[in-house]
Amino acid sequence: MTEIDPDRLAAQVRALHGYELGPAGAARAAQAIAGVAAAIAALAAEPQFHEEPASLAPTLSALAPEDE
Repeated sequence: MTEIDPDRLAAQVRALHGYELGPAGAARAAQAIAGVAAAIAALAAEPQFHEEPASLAPTLSALAPEDE
């Protein structure tokens, strides 16, 4: 799984949203983001969302629970 630097994540959240993440919150958010990135990578090895936005919907649909 890709490692996300919690300190860098907290700095980006602060810069972009003006919200302070504490160390524990930044660590949890980094783990969550890394997990989502790994799941998307497993389902769509080269999604190229910036070039092909249409691939986002099928990828997210594949991640959704069966009843949704």
